Amino acid sequence: MIIENNSFNNTDFNNFSNWFVGLDLSEFLPMVIEGPERPDSFQNDDWRLPKSFKTVDLFGEGYPQEPGKGGILDTIYTFIQSISEGIETQIGLATYYPTGGHIGWHTNSNFLGYNILLTYSQTGDSFFEYVNSDGDITRINDPVGWSYKITEWGQGADKVWHRAHAECNRLTITFFSKELDNIMEIKNKL
Repeated sequence: MIIENNSFNNTDFNNFSNWFVGLDLSEFLPMVIEGPERPDSFQNDDWRLPKSFKTVDLFGEGYPQEPGKGGILDTIYTFIQSISEGIETQIGLATYYPTGGHIGWHTNSNFLGYNILLTYSQTGDSFFEYVNSDGDITRINDPVGWSYKITEWGQGADKVWHRAHAECNRLTITFFSKELDNIMEIKNKL
């Protein structure tokens, strides 16, 4: 369930995204898994993890690893850690979507609790879709710049099918907690 969705303007986030898109992004090679795009039934199936995606895990491989302080990995990790510093959350993921990047339909039903998705879209040509409580697909177009979505993930009848797609450079950083108050603390830092 989507609890809240809004854009935000924050100097630290803007500096990070400006730095990131200034890198040679052609060196960031996405992991590609080509599987079914969607389940036969949103009601009867449960894909906890996506079966198709084209993204770069910013804590993984697929881009130049400059070891040491001030390198790409250190800069990414330091920025992401600063977002949740002192707040009881877990990092869910940090992902770069190149043009044509996507993460297929899935439910996150292995993470019961609350989540904040922090998204940067360079041109706004990207989106997040989910199946709403009426069983219809709702699209949230990403604005240019940074935005957030606060969600509650559940299981069974409370699972939330969702996916994302980008036709521009897109970053997503997510944090998870069993307690909504912890997620709201991150929101209040934005």
